Amino acid sequence: GDHFWISGSASNDGMFIIETKLNDNEVETTEVPAVESAGASVTVFSRKIKSGVTRYYDAVQKRMPYDTGVGGIGYQTFVNGLMDTAQLTIPATGIVTESMTWLLGGKLAGKNAVAGQSDSGNARPSTMTSDNVSGFWLNDASEQCQIRSADMSISNNYETSDAAGCSAREFGKGSIGVTASLVAYTNSADPFKYEDYASGATDVSFAFGLKSNDELTEVVYKLPNCKVTTATPEPDGNLLMTNFEVTAQGSKSESTTINIYVNQ
Repeated sequence: GDHFWISGSASNDGMFIIETKLNDNEVETTEVPAVESAGASVTVFSRKIKSGVTRYYDAVQKRMPYDTGVGGIGYQTFVNGLMDTAQLTIPATGIVTESMTWLLGGKLAGKNAVAGQSDSGNARPSTMTSDNVSGFWLNDASEQCQIRSADMSISNNYETSDAAGCSAREFGKGSIGVTASLVAYTNSADPFKYEDYASGATDVSFAFGLKSNDELTEVVYKLPNCKVTTATPEPDGNLLMTNFEVTAQGSKSESTTINIYVNQ
């Protein structure tokens, strides 16, 4: 179920999904790669981030126009931040949006940039749209052009506690929760697919990928073990859609609820 990327090959550059690990040096993938002549220098890469393994502490910074600040900018920098919730919305058309909340441990004194900070201007990230979706996968099989839109929510369930006379905060962590709401075309070849997953309480995996505008960076979000909790067919004009919800469970093979794969 792990995702990895190949570059430098004659005709197999791109992402592959491992179907079977044969040994430490050989795997089988869900899609069979083309046979190539030996001799090419090929790079195989995947950076995998697993929930429940490493806790990341973030610094969050607010910047405002500040007449007496260096470069006319004032800074408020908060440290020891933990991301508590995140929501990613992929529409059928239009802009992909993401919102996040952090619980912050404390604020640095002063209104200057952090010593050694190289990024001090206004952040101008490029806009990502539904055209940046690189794929949807259900049980490691492509659902691209079948799933129409998706909305994923992550909650790390942190709690904070303050103490009198202490500027630092204590954090407690509950169980992570990950859910996704999806809309798929109801195909006459298998019209009850999502309803059968829901009524049968079948374990499934679900993943979706996003790529940068220059297509050099790709990230895949994967729920390796989840349940389809509801599935409801609804007409949309002359089309029939199925709205379905998935809830992530702990993976059966590793201690994680959600994995994130990055190609660099």
